[in-house]
This record gives sequence, structure tokens and C-alpha cells, in this order.
Amino acid sequence: MKKWMGAGVALLATVGLGFWRWRSAPPPPPESTKTPEVLVLVKVALARRQQLASQSVAQGSVFPLRQATVSAVQGGVITEMALWKNRRVSQGEVLAVLNMRDLQAQRNEAEALVREMEVNLQNLRNSSTRLADANAAKDLALTASTLRNATALYNRRQQLFAQGGIAYKDLQDAQTAASIAQANFQLSQRSAGLLRTATNPGSLALAQVKLEQARLRVATLSSPLTFSHIRAPISGTVVDQFQYLGEYVTPGTKLLALADLSEVIVKGQFADTVLAQLQVGERAEVRPLDRPGVKLEGRVSALSAVTDAQSRSGEVWVQLHNADGKLRSGGFCEIAVAARATPAIVIPAAAVTRESPESRQGVVSVVNAEGVSHQRQVACEPAQQGLVRVNSGLQAGERVVEEGNYRLEDGVHVQIQESRP
Repeated sequence: MKKWMGAGVALLATVGLGFWRWRSAPPPPPESTKTPEVLVLVKVALARRQQLASQSVAQGSVFPLRQATVSAVQGGVITEMALWKNRRVSQGEVLAVLNMRDLQAQRNEAEALVREMEVNLQNLRNSSTRLADANAAKDLALTASTLRNATALYNRRQQLFAQGGIAYKDLQDAQTAASIAQANFQLSQRSAGLLRTATNPGSLALAQVKLEQARLRVATLSSPLTFSHIRAPISGTVVDQFQYLGEYVTPGTKLLALADLSEVIVKGQFADTVLAQLQVGERAEVRPLDRPGVKLEGRVSALSAVTDAQSRSGEVWVQLHNADGKLRSGGFCEIAVAARATPAIVIPAAAVTRESPESRQGVVSVVNAEGVSHQRQVACEPAQQGLVRVNSGLQAGERVVEEGNYRLEDGVHVQIQESRP
């Protein structure tokens, strides 16, 4: 019991000594109310004015440079046709076959008529038989030989009669025989001529006309049959298929749609002020919206000759190669074209803080003559070589923070590490 009472007295003595020391200690000095100056090390750059080709950007759609719609020229049932959609085909490749048996039968009938007309014409040309021709030639040759012999006999008897070797009666007999031979020869000549002209020339001409008509009929029926096999007019990709195997089609029915996507055209609407500064053949940049970061280079191939009265804009065509298939028909792209160089205020791209790379609004930190930075809203757009074009909010010659502007508050004193023009 005495032990616990001694410990309590010692504890009370310790507490009293501590309280006496706290009361006797001098009060602490008052805290300073002055905030020390904040100093941030930064790099700055001057906003300068220079000649700059402004870049105009518009959204556009992708169209194939060459496209075709395959239609049926003749009617019929599709007997052969594959599923062609999204498949690549070559020019001249058979895409579909139509059943045209009626026309085929008509052409076969016309071909038979041609053969009949050919035989008829041949018969008319050969109406004088070979036997009659041979007999006529034989008679002509015989009478000619008889005439020669009779004439020679008459000439010899004239000489003998002049010499007194024969009587006058023998001379008369030879003269009569020569006259008869001459008459027979002339008759044979006329008979051969009549035999050669026995066929009427008008009949031959009529048969020739009928033969030509039959041949034209065959050609007329053969032409539609060539369209029974429907072929690809161009090489490309089948982007749509409207008819399928077994369906009946009439002339003019659409079967397939083809597009050659090895070269494409991107069409976009630009302001008329931009159109006035562009020329065909100038370079343009195409950025597919479905492929971020991809940039393709093309050429301006056409400029609209008509401006929309309400939007004051016109169409610009940009043609470019697409052998790797990065652009799809109907896809959306950004088209960037550079207009004529004009004076502009430019600053480094790192000096502008934007919510997104596509934003045209940003914030810059401007350092005044006292070394204090102030945030300022600017309207800007991408330029070239790491620069941005400032359209409003900044004057040439002002200093902007290029490095160290991250989370830099307004009104902060800064120390310039390096200044470059």
C-alpha cells in the first residue's frame, strides 16, 4: 500500500513540473503572411509572320474511277451464274449464261434456208448439161473440119480446071460441097451460142438476191445469241449482285455492278474562296477516317464549274492510286488541299494546348515584358514543319511558352531559359 502511494506522488510532481515550464516558455513568433514568389523555368518562342500556304480540309466520299452496271441485252432464264459479290473479275470473263433456245432454233432454220438457196443458184448456173455442151463442141469441131476440107478441095479443083485437067461439072460439085460445109459450120456456131445462153440472166440475179437475204437472216439471228453469254466489260470487283441462278430476266434487267478500285476519286465540298486558289494537278492529302494515321497523296483531277448558291461551295475531285485497297468505295475521308501562300502568324505546335488533335481552338501561355505568363485562347489550324497557323488571339512578336507550359497556371512568374526567333 505504501508502495502505490509513493508512485502517485511522483506522477503528480512530474505533471506539475511540465505545466510550469509551458507557462514560463516565451510565445512563438507570428507566421509571415507573405507568399514566396513562384518561378518556373520555361523555353519561349516568338510568334512570327511569314508566307504560308493555308491548308483547307473538307470531308469527302470515295468513288471508283471506273465502274459499270452489267445488264441483260436479251431476255431469258439464267442457266449459269455464280455468287459474284465481293469477288474480283477480269475483263471479258463470263458472268452469266442465258437460255435462248427459241432464237437458236430460228437461226438453225435460217441456216438451212441458206443451204437451199445455194443449191438452187448452183442448179440455175448449171442448167445446160455437160453432155449438151460436149455434143455442141463436137458438132462445131466436125463442121469446122468439113468446111476446111471442102474449101481446100474447091481450091485444088479451081487450079485443075484452069489447067484443063477436070470438067466444069467437077468444079461445080466442089463449090457446092464447100457452100454446104460453110452453112453447117455457121449452124453449129449458132447452136452452141444458144445453148450457152439458154439460162435466163434474170433468174440468176433473183436467186442471188434470195441467197443474200437468207444469209442476212442468219446474221440477224446470230447477233442476239452472242449476248446469251454475259461478260465483264471491265476488270474490277463485283460490288453488288441483283439477279441469281434460275431467275428470268428481260432486256435491260440489271444483273451486277462492277467497280475498279485500283484507282479512286475522293469528292469533297470546298468553299468558293478555296476553289479560286486551286488548280487541276495540284497535290492533295487524303486521310481515311476509318484508318487513323494513314495519309495518302493524290492529285486534284477536277474542279466544280458550278458553286452552290446557299453553301457557297463547290466540288473538288482528288484522284489517287488504291492498289493496296486502303480506300473502300463509299468510305469517308478528309481531303486537305493547300491554297496560295498568304501572310500568316505561326508558332510552334508544342506551344498550343488543344483538347484533341482535330480541334481548331487551343490555349497558349503568353509571357509579357515583366516575365509573367498569361493564358490566352487562340484559333489555330495545322500548318507545316511542326508549326500551327494562328488565325486569331495572338499578335506577331509576342512570346509564347514552347516548353514548360504543361499545367502552367495564369499569372505565374517564369524564367526564360532560351529564346529563339
